Amino acid sequence: MSAPADKPPATAIKEALEAMQLTLEQLVAQQKQHGALGLLLADCRDTITEAVGVMHSQGSDILQRLDQVQRPQQPFALAWKPWIWGGLLGAMLVGLVWAGVPPRPSRYESLLSAVDAVLVQHYTTLPKGVQEELHTIYGRLGIQSPGTRQGKGGAR
Repeated sequence: MSAPADKPPATAIKEALEAMQLTLEQLVAQQKQHGALGLLLADCRDTITEAVGVMHSQGSDILQRLDQVQRPQQPFALAWKPWIWGGLLGAMLVGLVWAGVPPRPSRYESLLSAVDAVLVQHYTTLPKGVQEELHTIYGRLGIQSPGTRQGKGGAR
């Protein structure tokens, strides 16, 4: 809008009234649109409520029919039980046999026993540092060192 001094008062009032009329028309159009959206939402709510009611009644009908149906015997359910008991019994037998069989001596056990016998025999000829290191290693393992077993009949 231009300045009021440029226009006669009647023209300025007319333009202001036209602007107000345009604003009112826009407000009325928006209210109609919002009213239409409100009606649409109400219709959707009613439709959803009806659909939920139908689904509820259908679900109730299905549950009633399921209650009337007799459940058949399942022969497979009885067939697997002997297999379970047989498997458990077999596993127990294998465990008992496994526990009863003595473990085979490792080939390293005989090698280490022979090396230990050599260390006991030649312990005094080894350098002092090696003797101390062997004493420490044997002590960590909880075994008597070759120096303490020397002269007691050899390796054990």
